Amino acid sequence: MRNLRVNVFTLAEGPLSKHLHREQEEVYLVLAGTAMIDVDQEQFKIGEREALAVPARAWHRVANVGRGPLTFFVVAAPAVDDDAEIAG
Repeated sequence: MRNLRVNVFTLAEGPLSKHLHREQEEVYLVLAGTAMIDVDQEQFKIGEREALAVPARAWHRVANVGRGPLTFFVVAAPAVDDDAEIAG
């Protein structure tokens, strides 16, 4: 596979910043815990071994809504630097 970016994050509590990626599509896979992912005007609650695709140019935010830490795997394509816009 080429032109992908992969990260694993652990979120103790609360949400990350609302943001979008101009070019990148992302897939979020929950490894442990429960996430609420806001995508534009919709909310998706996903648990362990569940995934959600987020299209490019969609405002989104990940929040830990479970007990204990949330660990999730993110695959993004294409692997582009400086692609994010953070909501102000």
